[in-house]
Amino acid sequence: MNNTKVILQLPEPLVSAWPENNFLSSIVQTKDTGYSWLMNTHIQTYGSIYVNDIYGINEIRVTFYPFANIRANVYDLCPFIRKYVIPRKEIIRNYKVFTDFLLNAISDGFYIYAMINEFFREDTPNDFNHPCYFYGYDEKKKIIYSRKLVRFCRGFWSSGGL
Repeated sequence: MNNTKVILQLPEPLVSAWPENNFLSSIVQTKDTGYSWLMNTHIQTYGSIYVNDIYGINEIRVTFYPFANIRANVYDLCPFIRKYVIPRKEIIRNYKVFTDFLLNAISDGFYIYAMINEFFREDTPNDFNHPCYFYGYDEKKKIIYSRKLVRFCRGFWSSGGL
């Protein structure tokens, strides 16, 4: 890998929704007709009440149809998005550390979604897996760029094992 810095385009999402929706809508906006596609596919919305007793969450959410894990996601039909699922064992087999996988994939122009255990955060339980979206890195500064929910984050640089 010859690049020392790669940051893929990732504009602010048009609407704050679920993390996957935010990330994918931001990627779609980078395409010439992406905005039109978003406006033509996000016209049916529905509301739901989300209750999670473990984390003390009880809130009303509004999103578009079809939604993530319930049915085929609208992004599965998107002409700008190709989703690839790489089994964890394949990444472990080919990379000593997850950071190396991220750098290679981002250098090849891929945005990365991964479930990350956020045990290190003080505001979460000890074993809290949450989606994280990676879109860039700077090797000199030892920074990995990620987005979680609607916030931009500067990630860690790991030299430990997977």
